[in-house]
Amino acid sequence: MTAADILTDLFRIQPSFRAYWEHTNHFVGDDGSFTACGVFSQFTNFFRAHHEKMKKDELQAIAALISQCEKNESLREAAYACFLENIAGDPPDLTLSPFLSTQAIEFCTHWRTAP
Repeated sequence: MTAADILTDLFRIQPSFRAYWEHTNHFVGDDGSFTACGVFSQFTNFFRAHHEKMKKDELQAIAALISQCEKNESLREAAYACFLENIAGDPPDLTLSPFLSTQAIEFCTHWRTAP
């Protein structure tokens, strides 16, 4: 799996993310290159704005994509540090958490503030 594969999957899960990605995007180089971390970072703000309107199957698909990334250390770090860490403890975290793997939930607990 590559950064392009992750981006393609996110476009499939959330087609409206394509316009968000193509608008102002500081995570794409002048040559059009991008990283998995850049994809997840750009998706963070999109997810924050749209998570409440997402259907269960879309949330499950996002969680499944993160689970796929867990199989590769570099991709896991990108998914965790550039997406999950950014939403941990916030309302989008509560929306996605029921669908995340045990490993991802454990990661998120380190970034949630205690009540």
